[in-house]
Amino acid sequence: MGVVERQLEELKAECKADDEELIGKVSRGEMIETIEEMSPGYLHTLVEFMLTQHDTEIMSACSYHPAATQMAPTMDAKVSGSAVVQDEIGHANLGYRVLSDLGFDKEALMYERDPKEWRNMRVFDEPFENFAEFACGVGFYDRAGTIQIGDIEENCSFGPWKRYERKVVAEEGFHKRLGDMWFKRLGSGTDRQQETLQAAVDKMFPKAIAFLGHPEKEGKAIKRIREYSLRKGSNREHRQEWLRQVVETFDPLEVDVPAHYDEDADEYVVDLDMDWKGVYDEWKQSPGPVDHIQTVRGVA
Repeated sequence: MGVVERQLEELKAECKADDEELIGKVSRGEMIETIEEMSPGYLHTLVEFMLTQHDTEIMSACSYHPAATQMAPTMDAKVSGSAVVQDEIGHANLGYRVLSDLGFDKEALMYERDPKEWRNMRVFDEPFENFAEFACGVGFYDRAGTIQIGDIEENCSFGPWKRYERKVVAEEGFHKRLGDMWFKRLGSGTDRQQETLQAAVDKMFPKAIAFLGHPEKEGKAIKRIREYSLRKGSNREHRQEWLRQVVETFDPLEVDVPAHYDEDADEYVVDLDMDWKGVYDEWKQSPGPVDHIQTVRGVA
Protein backbone atom coordinates (compact mmCIF):
# COMPACT_ATOMS: atom_id res chain seq x y z
CA MET A 1 0.00 0.00 0.00
CA GLY A 2 1.39 3.39 -0.99
CA VAL A 3 1.83 6.49 1.16
CA VAL A 4 -1.39 8.15 0.00
CA GLU A 5 -3.53 5.02 0.23
CA ARG A 6 -2.27 4.27 3.74
CA GLN A 7 -3.01 7.76 5.03
CA LEU A 8 -6.38 7.84 3.27
CA GLU A 9 -7.52 4.64 4.97
CA GLU A 10 -6.57 6.04 8.37
CA LEU A 11 -8.37 9.34 7.77
CA LYS A 12 -11.58 7.84 6.40
CA ALA A 13 -12.45 6.81 9.96
CA GLU A 14 -12.91 10.52 10.76
CA CYS A 15 -15.55 10.99 8.03
CA LYS A 16 -19.03 11.11 9.57
CA ALA A 17 -21.29 11.99 6.61
CA ASP A 18 -23.53 9.71 4.62
CA ASP A 19 -22.60 9.81 0.93
CA GLU A 20 -26.12 10.31 -0.44
CA GLU A 21 -26.89 13.10 2.03
CA LEU A 22 -23.55 14.79 1.29
CA ILE A 23 -24.20 14.76 -2.47
CA GLY A 24 -27.59 16.36 -1.86
CA LYS A 25 -25.98 18.98 0.36
CA VAL A 26 -23.29 20.05 -2.08
CA SER A 27 -25.73 19.97 -5.02
CA ARG A 28 -27.66 22.70 -3.17
CA GLY A 29 -24.52 24.82 -3.01
CA GLU A 30 -23.64 24.12 0.64
CA MET A 31 -19.96 24.01 1.52
CA ILE A 32 -17.80 21.36 3.19
CA GLU A 33 -15.20 22.74 5.62
CA THR A 34 -13.94 19.84 7.76
CA ILE A 35 -13.14 16.16 7.38
CA GLU A 36 -15.97 15.28 9.78
CA GLU A 37 -18.47 16.70 7.26
CA MET A 38 -17.17 14.40 4.51
CA SER A 39 -18.10 10.89 3.49
CA PRO A 40 -15.25 8.45 2.81
CA GLY A 41 -16.02 8.63 -0.91
CA TYR A 42 -15.89 12.44 -0.93
CA LEU A 43 -12.57 12.44 0.94
CA HIS A 44 -11.05 9.91 -1.46
CA THR A 45 -12.17 11.85 -4.55
CA LEU A 46 -11.08 15.20 -3.09
CA VAL A 47 -7.60 13.96 -2.18
CA GLU A 48 -6.98 12.33 -5.56
CA PHE A 49 -8.17 15.49 -7.34
CA MET A 50 -6.09 17.81 -5.17
CA LEU A 51 -2.97 15.69 -5.56
CA THR A 52 -3.40 15.66 -9.34
CA GLN A 53 -3.43 19.46 -9.39
CA HIS A 54 -0.68 20.10 -6.87
CA ASP A 55 1.69 17.34 -7.91
CA THR A 56 1.32 18.79 -11.41
CA GLU A 57 2.12 22.28 -10.10
CA ILE A 58 5.43 21.30 -8.54
CA MET A 59 6.47 19.04 -11.42
CA SER A 60 5.68 21.84 -13.88
CA ALA A 61 8.16 24.03 -11.99
CA CYS A 62 10.83 21.38 -12.53
CA SER A 63 10.00 21.03 -16.22
CA TYR A 64 9.81 24.76 -16.85
CA HIS A 65 12.96 25.81 -15.00
CA PRO A 66 15.78 25.09 -17.49
CA ALA A 67 13.93 26.39 -20.56
CA ALA A 68 12.39 29.35 -18.71
CA THR A 69 15.66 30.63 -17.26
CA GLN A 70 18.80 29.11 -18.78
CA MET A 71 17.37 29.19 -22.33
CA ALA A 72 15.52 32.50 -22.06
CA PRO A 73 16.37 34.78 -25.02
CA THR A 74 16.13 38.09 -23.11
CA MET A 75 16.49 39.41 -19.58
CA ASP A 76 12.78 40.14 -19.27
CA ALA A 77 12.07 36.57 -20.40
CA LYS A 78 14.40 35.18 -17.73
CA VAL A 79 12.80 37.30 -14.98
CA SER A 80 9.28 36.34 -16.06
CA GLY A 81 10.22 32.69 -16.42
CA SER A 82 11.71 32.65 -12.93
CA ALA A 83 8.49 34.17 -11.58
CA VAL A 84 6.47 31.38 -13.23
CA VAL A 85 8.64 28.70 -11.61
CA GLN A 86 8.30 30.36 -8.21
CA ASP A 87 4.51 30.63 -8.63
CA GLU A 88 4.15 26.95 -9.42
CA ILE A 89 6.06 25.90 -6.32
CA GLY A 90 3.90 28.24 -4.24
CA HIS A 91 0.71 26.77 -5.69
CA ALA A 92 1.85 23.25 -4.81
CA ASN A 93 2.66 24.31 -1.26
CA LEU A 94 -0.83 25.76 -0.78
CA GLY A 95 -2.41 22.44 -1.74
CA TYR A 96 -0.12 20.31 0.39
CA ARG A 97 -0.77 22.63 3.34
CA VAL A 98 -4.53 22.13 3.04
CA LEU A 99 -4.01 18.37 2.82
CA SER A 100 -1.91 18.56 5.97
CA ASP A 101 -4.76 20.42 7.68
CA LEU A 102 -6.96 17.42 6.85
CA GLY A 103 -4.45 15.18 8.60
CA PHE A 104 -2.04 14.13 5.86
CA ASP A 105 1.66 13.93 6.62
CA LYS A 106 3.10 16.55 4.26
CA GLU A 107 6.67 15.34 4.74
CA ALA A 108 5.67 11.82 3.75
CA LEU A 109 3.88 13.12 0.65
CA MET A 110 7.03 14.94 -0.43
CA TYR A 111 9.77 12.54 0.62
CA GLU A 112 8.36 9.02 0.88
CA ARG A 113 6.20 8.51 -2.20
CA ASP A 114 7.49 6.30 -4.99
CA PRO A 115 7.64 8.17 -8.35
CA LYS A 116 4.71 6.12 -9.67
CA GLU A 117 2.59 7.39 -6.76
CA TRP A 118 2.79 10.99 -7.95
CA ARG A 119 -0.44 12.07 -9.64
CA ASN A 120 0.99 14.82 -11.87
CA MET A 121 -0.05 15.11 -15.50
CA ARG A 122 2.55 13.15 -17.46
CA VAL A 123 3.28 16.07 -19.82
CA PHE A 124 5.55 17.31 -17.04
CA ASP A 125 7.59 14.16 -16.48
CA GLU A 126 10.39 15.52 -18.68
CA PRO A 127 12.03 18.98 -19.04
CA PHE A 128 11.28 21.20 -22.03
CA GLU A 129 13.94 21.45 -24.74
CA ASN A 130 13.88 25.19 -25.58
CA PHE A 131 12.22 28.49 -24.78
CA ALA A 132 9.56 28.06 -27.48
CA GLU A 133 8.45 24.89 -25.70
CA PHE A 134 8.28 26.84 -22.44
CA ALA A 135 6.06 29.39 -24.22
CA CYS A 136 3.80 26.53 -25.30
CA GLY A 137 3.85 25.18 -21.75
CA VAL A 138 2.48 28.36 -20.23
CA GLY A 139 0.41 29.24 -23.31
CA PHE A 140 -1.18 25.79 -23.62
CA TYR A 141 -0.97 23.96 -20.29
CA ASP A 142 -1.34 26.93 -17.96
CA ARG A 143 -4.19 28.19 -20.15
CA ALA A 144 -5.91 24.87 -19.48
CA GLY A 145 -5.09 25.45 -15.82
CA THR A 146 -6.83 28.83 -15.75
CA ILE A 147 -9.97 27.20 -17.14
CA GLN A 148 -9.92 24.13 -14.91
CA ILE A 149 -8.78 25.92 -11.74
CA GLY A 150 -11.18 28.78 -12.47
CA ASP A 151 -13.97 26.20 -12.40
CA ILE A 152 -12.75 25.02 -8.99
CA GLU A 153 -12.48 28.58 -7.66
CA GLU A 154 -16.05 29.28 -8.75
CA ASN A 155 -17.80 25.98 -8.06
CA CYS A 156 -15.80 23.78 -5.64
CA SER A 157 -17.76 22.49 -2.63
CA PHE A 158 -14.65 22.21 -0.40
CA GLY A 159 -14.26 25.66 1.12
CA PRO A 160 -10.52 25.74 1.97
CA TRP A 161 -9.59 24.75 -1.60
CA LYS A 162 -12.11 27.03 -3.28
CA ARG A 163 -10.90 30.09 -1.36
CA TYR A 164 -7.18 29.90 -2.11
CA GLU A 165 -7.75 29.11 -5.79
CA ARG A 166 -8.48 32.81 -6.34
CA LYS A 167 -4.77 33.53 -5.90
CA VAL A 168 -3.80 30.60 -8.12
CA VAL A 169 -6.16 31.62 -10.94
CA ALA A 170 -4.71 35.15 -10.95
CA GLU A 171 -1.14 33.86 -11.17
CA GLU A 172 -1.93 31.22 -13.79
CA GLY A 173 -3.56 34.02 -15.79
CA PHE A 174 -0.21 35.83 -15.77
CA HIS A 175 1.45 32.65 -17.08
CA LYS A 176 -1.11 32.37 -19.88
CA ARG A 177 -0.61 36.00 -20.89
CA LEU A 178 3.17 35.48 -20.88
CA GLY A 179 2.69 32.58 -23.26
CA ASP A 180 0.47 34.70 -25.51
CA MET A 181 3.08 37.47 -25.59
CA TRP A 182 5.80 35.06 -26.70
CA PHE A 183 3.48 33.41 -29.22
CA LYS A 184 3.10 36.85 -30.80
CA ARG A 185 6.82 37.70 -30.60
CA LEU A 186 7.99 34.42 -32.07
CA GLY A 187 5.05 33.90 -34.38
CA SER A 188 5.54 37.28 -36.07
CA GLY A 189 9.35 37.25 -35.83
CA THR A 190 12.09 35.93 -38.10
CA ASP A 191 11.66 32.82 -40.22
CA ARG A 192 13.80 30.88 -37.74
CA GLN A 193 11.71 32.06 -34.77
CA GLN A 194 8.52 31.07 -36.55
CA GLU A 195 9.95 27.66 -37.43
CA THR A 196 11.05 27.07 -33.83
CA LEU A 197 7.60 27.98 -32.51
CA GLN A 198 5.87 25.85 -35.17
CA ALA A 199 7.96 22.84 -34.15
CA ALA A 200 7.06 23.41 -30.49
CA VAL A 201 3.35 23.76 -31.34
CA ASP A 202 3.41 20.58 -33.45
CA LYS A 203 4.99 18.69 -30.55
CA MET A 204 2.98 20.10 -27.67
CA PHE A 205 -0.51 20.80 -29.03
CA PRO A 206 -1.48 17.07 -28.94
CA LYS A 207 -0.11 16.83 -25.40
CA ALA A 208 -2.27 19.79 -24.39
CA ILE A 209 -5.35 18.11 -25.87
CA ALA A 210 -4.54 15.02 -23.80
CA PHE A 211 -4.06 17.27 -20.75
CA LEU A 212 -7.67 18.46 -21.15
CA GLY A 213 -9.02 14.91 -21.16
CA HIS A 214 -11.25 12.96 -23.52
CA PRO A 215 -14.15 15.22 -24.62
CA GLU A 216 -16.73 12.47 -24.98
CA LYS A 217 -15.69 9.64 -22.67
CA GLU A 218 -15.14 11.08 -19.22
CA GLY A 219 -13.63 8.59 -16.81
CA LYS A 220 -15.10 7.54 -13.47
CA ALA A 221 -12.83 9.96 -11.61
CA ILE A 222 -14.16 13.03 -13.46
CA LYS A 223 -17.74 11.85 -13.01
CA ARG A 224 -17.20 11.55 -9.26
CA ILE A 225 -15.50 14.94 -9.14
CA ARG A 226 -18.54 16.55 -10.74
CA GLU A 227 -20.99 14.50 -8.65
CA TYR A 228 -19.36 15.83 -5.47
CA SER A 229 -19.42 19.38 -6.92
CA LEU A 230 -15.64 19.75 -6.81
CA ARG A 231 -15.87 21.24 -10.29
CA LYS A 232 -18.80 21.87 -12.62
CA GLY A 233 -17.61 21.90 -16.23
CA SER A 234 -17.22 18.84 -18.41
CA ASN A 235 -14.05 17.97 -20.32
CA ARG A 236 -15.83 19.00 -23.51
CA GLU A 237 -16.81 22.41 -22.12
CA HIS A 238 -13.30 23.09 -20.86
CA ARG A 239 -11.81 21.99 -24.17
CA GLN A 240 -14.12 24.21 -26.23
CA GLU A 241 -13.13 27.29 -24.22
CA TRP A 242 -9.44 26.38 -24.49
CA LEU A 243 -9.69 25.88 -28.25
CA ARG A 244 -11.50 29.18 -28.68
CA GLN A 245 -8.72 31.07 -26.92
CA VAL A 246 -5.91 29.26 -28.74
CA VAL A 247 -7.42 29.58 -32.22
CA GLU A 248 -8.08 33.30 -31.71
CA THR A 249 -4.53 33.84 -30.43
CA PHE A 250 -2.87 32.12 -33.39
CA ASP A 251 -5.23 33.35 -36.11
CA PRO A 252 -3.17 36.49 -36.95
CA LEU A 253 0.21 34.72 -36.70
CA GLU A 254 2.38 32.95 -39.26
CA VAL A 255 2.20 29.75 -37.21
CA ASP A 256 -0.57 27.17 -37.49
CA VAL A 257 -2.42 25.22 -34.82
CA PRO A 258 -4.35 22.08 -35.83
CA ALA A 259 -7.78 23.44 -34.93
CA HIS A 260 -10.49 25.68 -36.40
CA TYR A 261 -13.98 26.99 -35.77
CA ASP A 262 -16.71 25.07 -37.60
CA GLU A 263 -19.54 27.51 -38.29
CA ASP A 264 -22.03 24.80 -39.27
CA ALA A 265 -21.47 22.84 -36.07
CA ASP A 266 -20.96 26.02 -34.01
CA GLU A 267 -17.98 24.53 -32.25
CA TYR A 268 -14.20 24.35 -32.35
CA VAL A 269 -12.74 21.27 -33.98
CA VAL A 270 -9.31 19.65 -33.60
CA ASP A 271 -7.72 18.83 -36.96
CA LEU A 272 -5.90 15.69 -35.92
CA ASP A 273 -6.83 12.17 -34.89
CA MET A 274 -6.03 11.61 -31.23
CA ASP A 275 -4.79 8.13 -30.37
CA TRP A 276 -6.39 8.05 -26.94
CA LYS A 277 -5.41 4.43 -26.31
CA GLY A 278 -1.82 5.37 -27.10
CA VAL A 279 -2.05 8.34 -24.73
CA TYR A 280 -3.34 6.20 -21.87
CA ASP A 281 -0.79 3.46 -22.55
CA GLU A 282 2.03 6.02 -22.50
CA TRP A 283 0.83 7.40 -19.18
CA LYS A 284 0.59 3.94 -17.66
CA GLN A 285 4.08 3.02 -18.87
CA SER A 286 5.70 6.20 -17.56
CA PRO A 287 8.09 5.57 -14.66
CA GLY A 288 6.95 8.85 -13.16
CA PRO A 289 8.90 12.09 -12.77
CA VAL A 290 11.97 10.39 -11.30
CA ASP A 291 14.52 13.14 -12.06
CA HIS A 292 12.17 15.91 -10.95
CA ILE A 293 11.47 14.19 -7.64
CA GLN A 294 15.18 13.91 -6.93
CA THR A 295 15.51 17.64 -7.64
CA VAL A 296 12.66 18.49 -5.27
CA ARG A 297 14.15 16.28 -2.56
CA GLY A 298 17.58 17.84 -2.99
CA VAL A 299 19.35 14.63 -3.96
CA ALA A 300 19.97 15.31 -7.67
